[in-house]
Amino acid sequence: MRVVLLKDISGTGRKGEVKEVSEGYARNFLFPKKLAVAATDKLIKEIEVEAEHEKKAQEKRNEELKKLEQKLRHLDLNFKLKADKSGSAFGSISAKDIVKMIKEKTGVELDVNQVKMPAHLKKIGEHEIELKLTEKPVKTKIKIEPV
Repeated sequence: MRVVLLKDISGTGRKGEVKEVSEGYARNFLFPKKLAVAATDKLIKEIEVEAEHEKKAQEKRNEELKKLEQKLRHLDLNFKLKADKSGSAFGSISAKDIVKMIKEKTGVELDVNQVKMPAHLKKIGEHEIELKLTEKPVKTKIKIEPV
């Protein structure tokens, strides 16, 4: 029996895929839990059209992210913290501080979860962090200078 999956199902397939499954699996598990519907020709065509639109939208998002990636790749962020003579700062820089600084400098609003770094930066000097915009993270440098 051919079905269209309404949700991702481990071992069966992803949302929107047309799969061939046994009738018992479809009627006893997938249909009652509203995880799939029977595949008709009309429904399959609608899914193909929707998939094409989604593909175009994803390509557009990827183009925008590539432009954003180029903008952020060479960005230097400078933070000033009070520090002792050994180079240990009295404060720290968090992902939230980095997101705020990026927004101030570029106008780009990121989520704190897109910044990959140690919990808090407490050492004076240059540090490299990653910004996860797409599958491949963008690396940028942060400078923490003593006041």
